[in-house]
Amino acid sequence: MKSLDLKLAHIHADPAGARDFILADAKDADVAWGLAATGVNPATGRLRSLADYRDQMREIVRQGLVDIMLMSVSTSELLTVREGLFEDSHVTPAVRANDSTDIHLVFEGAYAEQPSQPFRTPTVAQVVGAGGADVCLYSITLNNDATLDRATLEAYRDFRLEAEPQRLRHFLEVFDPNAPGVRRPHRQVLEPAPWIGVVRGHLGGVARQPVVPAARGRRGPPGCPRSPAGRPGEDQRGIVRAGRADQPLGQERPP
Repeated sequence: MKSLDLKLAHIHADPAGARDFILADAKDADVAWGLAATGVNPATGRLRSLADYRDQMREIVRQGLVDIMLMSVSTSELLTVREGLFEDSHVTPAVRANDSTDIHLVFEGAYAEQPSQPFRTPTVAQVVGAGGADVCLYSITLNNDATLDRATLEAYRDFRLEAEPQRLRHFLEVFDPNAPGVRRPHRQVLEPAPWIGVVRGHLGGVARQPVVPAARGRRGPPGCPRSPAGRPGEDQRGIVRAGRADQPLGQERPP
């Protein structure tokens, strides 16, 4: 049994008392950074090759210290489908399902400085088929702009409608507004909300409040991951992680 499913079962059985912590290794940087995603090899001072980057994933999976390995579809196709890396492992393979424009971090590009717009490179069929995954991550970035934020929420709705028949489970990641000069209400510490389960952290109302209808608009399929703080007996859209991509899962951000 995958450790993710075991921990989710514990959380479902005792939402208030379960102390299970789900740990994910985000190795999906190639979706955003391209060639720079692999990082610099400290021994050579040069960028690692993609092969070296994937070797790190293989080693981490074999160590078994995480519950989820998050990858791009292309990497998951190699490690999950072709190599069968996760067949005898408790680690769950997961795929990044969307790549909105705020993570288009191309060389000398300015996309990340503009208000985020929704975009998905892989289809759900490609995530499930080519990527071999039944768990994925979907992220949204809201910027206090009615037109843009509506498009973001509609794209998330369309993704859910596409994913549910395929029984593709997902985590929802909510980023802070990325556009410079966005009007931000008073920032406040966000405690775990009993009806949605946003991971404890600091998140302005611009990003926080639309998450409620986005996450509660539809019931998930049986087995869809539910938030640790979810109300007993109710399905949630997924576990919502509030923060930036470089923030470890569950870690509080400074004020």
